Order: sequence, then structure tokens, then C-alpha cells
Amino acid sequence: QKPRMRVTILHQAVDQDAAEDEKDVLVQAASVAESLRRLGHAVEVVSATLDLDRLRRELVAARPDCVFSLVESLGGTDSLAHLAAFLLESMKLPYTGAPAAALVLSNNKLRAKRWMAAAGLPTPPWLEPGATASPLGRASQAGRPQFPGIFIIKPLEEHASQGMTDEAVAAAAGQEQL
Repeated sequence: QKPRMRVTILHQAVDQDAAEDEKDVLVQAASVAESLRRLGHAVEVVSATLDLDRLRRELVAARPDCVFSLVESLGGTDSLAHLAAFLLESMKLPYTGAPAAALVLSNNKLRAKRWMAAAGLPTPPWLEPGATASPLGRASQAGRPQFPGIFIIKPLEEHASQGMTDEAVAAAAGQEQL
């Protein structure tokens, strides 16, 4: 019986010695592949790296009807994940997930907070790295950071809790200490 659709499942490349949370995308890809095959679709799983030309060639060879994108990072950083989506868009391949432009706008926490604050959405106060004068958070409904206080320090361009350890929770008496 002819497959209903050709689906390529795309995920970021994962090193064998990667942390378990990074390897989770392989479990997700296998689960999605199994479900799609059970529904009668032809499935190919492809890993993405920063070698976008290689990826383009693999996608051309696979000739997918659509791409199920699980790409959350490229080259070891979430800040480049949008490159896979830009490639898919340039190839005019339909894919799951947010458009590349949305990934660019939302992946940087400061950029996202500025957009939310400008739209009048509540967002906790924040400080831009290296800020010495006033916090950018004054535009948010939550107002300026209150000192002394306990703060969560997050990487600007990583998803969820990636890169965060217990040391990311810090007490500070003032902005300079923070």
C-alpha cells in the first residue's frame, strides 16, 4: 500500500556523550516516527547541524511532503535554532512549529520581554547584562526590581532551564551586586 505522505522528522544533532536532557529529542523523534508509521506515512529521520547545505541536500533527496521539526538548537546553542526553520521556508517545505521570524523574536529573552512590555503584557522586572543606570524592567507592569531580593539569572538565548544551575539563584542587595 502506498504511504499517505512522506514525512521527514528533523531534529538537532546530538553527541553520544550529550546530557540526558539533550538526548531526549532522540526519544521524541522515535516516538513521532512510530506514530506516523502506524498511521501509514513514510518516515525519514534527519539530524540537523550547522552544515545547512548538507541538510538541504538530504531534504531534497528525501522529498518530504512535510517536515516534523523538533529542532531546538543548532551548533550547541538555542540562539541558532531559527536557521533550520529559515532553510525549510526557503525550500518552501511545510513544517511544524513556529515560523523562523517568531523564533528569532522569541528566542532572546530580553527581546521577548521588550515586545511583551511594549504590548502591555505583564512581565517580571529584569536587568540587561552590564546595565548600570536603570533597569529595562521599568516598562513592565511589575515595575523595577526590588532590592534586596532573590533573583533568577537566566541565559539570554537558551530555552527553558538549559544552562541554569543552583548558582543561577542569587541574592543581591543592589543592582551592582546583581
